[in-house]
Amino acid sequence: MKRLFIISNRLPLQASKKNGKMELTPYSDGYDSGLKQFYESFDVKWIGRPGLNRDEISESEKINLDNNFRTNNCIAVYLIQSLKNEFLEGFCENTLWPLFNYFPQIAKYKHGEWETYKKVNRIYADIATRYIHEDDIIWIHDYHLMLLPKFIREKFSQV
Repeated sequence: MKRLFIISNRLPLQASKKNGKMELTPYSDGYDSGLKQFYESFDVKWIGRPGLNRDEISESEKINLDNNFRTNNCIAVYLIQSLKNEFLEGFCENTLWPLFNYFPQIAKYKHGEWETYKKVNRIYADIATRYIHEDDIIWIHDYHLMLLPKFIREKFSQV
């Protein structure tokens, strides 16, 4: 069965801490609406953020989460809170979202947020290229990761 890597801002499962215990719950963001039959024709792997930031969990919690994610065909991309904020609430929501949704008058650009956007896309590329092979199908979802195809191609051109 052909492998399909779906790489997105978020995983389809969300990690959270409740009463000191780690919990994985489905994260519904419309990825699965109407596509279930499509997904079933592939060996699907997801790469994305897990819902918790790296600086919110201990190393043992991270290892535990990674094992749980792996059993659900997910690979987590952990960011620290400040990096996530500049990436998501910064460049993605303040610059890209307004531009792509016909609100250029409210778009804001900060050079530091652009640099963070590039950095996060590179982090995703570094993680993704550990797992994907040249014959895999890669689906990069949404505007959060528009630089990722270029960064993945760069990695594979060196192989």
